[in-house]
Amino acid sequence: MLMDSLSTEIGGQRYSIDLENANSIAIDVEFDGDQPSHFAAKPATKVPMNAGQFVGSTIKGGSCNVDVMTINPHCNGTHTETVGHIVNDSIAIASAAIEGLYVAMLITVDPIKASQCNDTYQPALEADDLVVGRNQIEAALADAETSFEAIVVRTLPNDKAKKTFKYGDSVVPAFFTNDAMQWIAESGIKHLLVDLPSIDRMHDDGKLSNHHMFWNVEPGSNKLGEDSWPEKTISEMVFVDDGIVDGAYLLNLQVAAFSSDVSPSRPILYPLKPL
Repeated sequence: MLMDSLSTEIGGQRYSIDLENANSIAIDVEFDGDQPSHFAAKPATKVPMNAGQFVGSTIKGGSCNVDVMTINPHCNGTHTETVGHIVNDSIAIASAAIEGLYVAMLITVDPIKASQCNDTYQPALEADDLVVGRNQIEAALADAETSFEAIVVRTLPNDKAKKTFKYGDSVVPAFFTNDAMQWIAESGIKHLLVDLPSIDRMHDDGKLSNHHMFWNVEPGSNKLGEDSWPEKTISEMVFVDDGIVDGAYLLNLQVAAFSSDVSPSRPILYPLKPL
């Protein structure tokens, strides 16, 4: 018999875990359809395997379907990455996101123009840059009723077209200010999930200043420091449907067993309800 709920205690408060209303916030990779992409990446593809007389397609007469898939996880959809994304050290995603379930807070923010806040960024902000600022993150989390290890940031407008956006010069995404990322990094948050293609500006002179802040890696460095946080992960290009309300969830961060800094991922949110 399938269970529809479990319970857990967080900070002295008991919560029920609503297993019946699990929400995937991953964007499905439609190999034969329209896909999101970032930084002019080519679409993810799949083709039947060919080996001698064997063809991996039942439609083409093969005994079974065996596809060879080509994908750029950082740019072709929902993905989770480790600090190995910016340093020389090999930090495998398979070992960084397997501790279990995490308490996550889902928040919704409306990016603003850089001219509307006093936050900073490296390289310097331009007045029309769309950003998620520190005050917005702090305000959205101010009423959190429980401690949490992860945050999921949904940005407005939340059009379903996000599932197929080709992020580039014609669709320029918002990004976080350094002030916002410094606050997140110092708040003990282990897992950051965003519906943007990157937490950094798309064209940032290769600085990736927010990535460095989140993992506490020296600006411009490709080396882990003694005080870096390699246990943390960033998930980008999620999609959170409007029907999923802001609040506390239990996060199941599903990744492939890749010895790589990144993997396509499928974050699942289970609603938490106080008992």
